[in-house]
Amino acid sequence: MGKGSVKMIHRFSQVVALLFFAGGLLLVNTATSMASTAFMLSEGQNRYTTGIQYATAKDTFNRFRHRVPQGCTSRDYYWHHSYTYGYSYYYNLFVNGGLANQNCAGRVKVTGVGDLEVGIRGRLNKFRNGRTWELSAIIPTGYDNKRVNRLGFGRFGIWGGVNWSTQNTGWEASMPSYWEMGTGLIYWFGAPATQTKTYLKWSWRMDRKGINRIV
Repeated sequence: MGKGSVKMIHRFSQVVALLFFAGGLLLVNTATSMASTAFMLSEGQNRYTTGIQYATAKDTFNRFRHRVPQGCTSRDYYWHHSYTYGYSYYYNLFVNGGLANQNCAGRVKVTGVGDLEVGIRGRLNKFRNGRTWELSAIIPTGYDNKRVNRLGFGRFGIWGGVNWSTQNTGWEASMPSYWEMGTGLIYWFGAPATQTKTYLKWSWRMDRKGINRIV
């Protein structure tokens, strides 16, 4: 296999979508927690990831931040996209967004663009990878507050979080397996209430170089 083919396979492995299934009260702004990472890119590097998430819910939150029945069972799909650029050794810039398809018992359907997230990620430890902080602004798009189920929160928000991994190099390193975890907080300028999000991820390599992995 030539070098060109190897590079193509390597690039393809970076954009292969992982299929996620998650339950929750409401599918909104899922890109924030799904796109977080403990690993920094080097200066000039690019990374694009995508994935599909599914959620179902019977309740929602009203403008008074109270959990109330929404009158039907929603079944929502979210196709998220994330792009990261290595601005320097110390800082990465990222953009997260996606398309949502939401159906509330077949009576209320909506498809469109969800919230957009723009942020910066930095190193918690300048001597190693796998330790990051991130800060981002969440911009509402495609929101319709007259619908039972919505594509986003409809409010500006600020996300701040930290991520860390048992691996001290980049995601492509050849360790057989490693753990990754992150946590953070979203502050909304208005309802809904401030939220916390936490994720836990395990990665296992499928080949000798660690290019292809199960996560």
